Amino acid sequence: MSFKDVMSASMRGSGFVFLLLGGIFLLVAIPLFIVGGVQLYDHYASASWTSTPAYVEKLDWVEEQGEESTLYSVKGSYRYQWGSETYRCDRITAETGTSSDRAAWQEIYDALKTSRDTGSPVMVLVDPAAPANAIAVRKMTVGLLIFPIVSSFFLILGSAFLAGGIWTLLQRKTSIDPSRPWIGDGPWDGFQIKSSGWTDVILAWVVALGISLFISIFAVFVFSDPTVPIVVKGIIGAFVLLAVGLVIRAVYMTMRRLKYGDSLLLLSQIPLIPGAEFSGVVLTKMALKTEEGCKATLRCIEITRKESGGSDNETTYSEDVKFEKSLVVRADLNRGPTNRSAIPIRFDIPGHLPARFLTGYPQIRWKLVLEAETTGVDYFAEFELPVYMVDDLSLVQHRNTDV
Repeated sequence: MSFKDVMSASMRGSGFVFLLLGGIFLLVAIPLFIVGGVQLYDHYASASWTSTPAYVEKLDWVEEQGEESTLYSVKGSYRYQWGSETYRCDRITAETGTSSDRAAWQEIYDALKTSRDTGSPVMVLVDPAAPANAIAVRKMTVGLLIFPIVSSFFLILGSAFLAGGIWTLLQRKTSIDPSRPWIGDGPWDGFQIKSSGWTDVILAWVVALGISLFISIFAVFVFSDPTVPIVVKGIIGAFVLLAVGLVIRAVYMTMRRLKYGDSLLLLSQIPLIPGAEFSGVVLTKMALKTEEGCKATLRCIEITRKESGGSDNETTYSEDVKFEKSLVVRADLNRGPTNRSAIPIRFDIPGHLPARFLTGYPQIRWKLVLEAETTGVDYFAEFELPVYMVDDLSLVQHRNTDV
């Protein structure tokens, strides 16, 4: 299933709505990400701080009843000597909030309570660069991960909605002519269609970095705690490999994009009609130089929307390939000195299949994909095709210029 096509189907006609949602999610995510990031940074930076004896002067156990669970924390203050100065600090851990992890807080409370009751010193960590900054207990708690996890979730959603909204608005062109609906309806200009550009690459990076950021938070917590069972570490490790694979895929797509840039499909006519043949030439910015030829694939894709109808009223989208035909093209029409290829394409479009339709559901898209195994990064280009039903054949325009 093409994630881009399904996302496009859900976003088409809702660009401003998704821009608004993306902005709201990012406004929530950024402050949470900053707060969580500062806490995590202090936790890891405190590993190099100086261990210093301190005396607990005040200690309180805090319980707060949340909506679904009880939240806990420990508050108090302690004093310590640094050089000739006496400092007092009320920072117990790098975590500044509360969490439902009672066991972790109970362990911290018990250790500090013993020090307070007996008057014996407890070793705290003091920042040598700013002695007024200290942490009584350096311990990785669930609360330290709450803000990064929540903010990462909102950051991923916000970025996806924002990117989708911008992409949707960029797709909008001139108003559609009722008699010629292919005008302004797709990424074509006359007989020319550019291949998918940086949109796919950007989407791949958004998904890869979003999932990597989300998984890395759990990975840091799990692999830094020796008490975590090996099974849990194995599961998280599998997700880490998934994130690495997504990053590698994004890097590969970027390299392919940088190597080949845009390809251009010159059509023999516009629009293309079900039940008729169409031909075209794909022009590349770099000669493919492939011994095995190019694989050209024509696809008709149907995207459907289904609503559950229950109390949750959940909406899901699915993709189905209604038609697919592939052929291998070994010809290259380029005979000049330029470093490019001109690959001829010819297909019959079955007459029983529906034409392009994006204003309702099921949505119908027609695509041409051209692939070739080349030295280094393989070639790949995808083109949206203007396949429409035409009652008045005089509206069909034919290209009369040779390539």
